[in-house]
Amino acid sequence: MEESDKYLLYRGLLMPRHTHSRESLKFAEELRFQDGDVLVCTYPKSVSLWGV
Repeated sequence: MEESDKYLLYRGLLMPRHTHSRESLKFAEELRFQDGDVLVCTYPKSVSLWGV
C-alpha cells in the first residue's frame, strides 16, 4: 500500500484514511453543540459493556 493511500491530507493535516473520510471531517467541523449536550469520552477500545 502506498503512503498516499494510508493518509488523507485535510486542511494541512494528515489523517489516517482507515478512520476518517473528507465527509466525516467536514461533519465534525460543522457540528455545533447545544446547551445540555453531554459528551462521553474514552480511550479507543477501552469501553466495556458498562459504557454501552
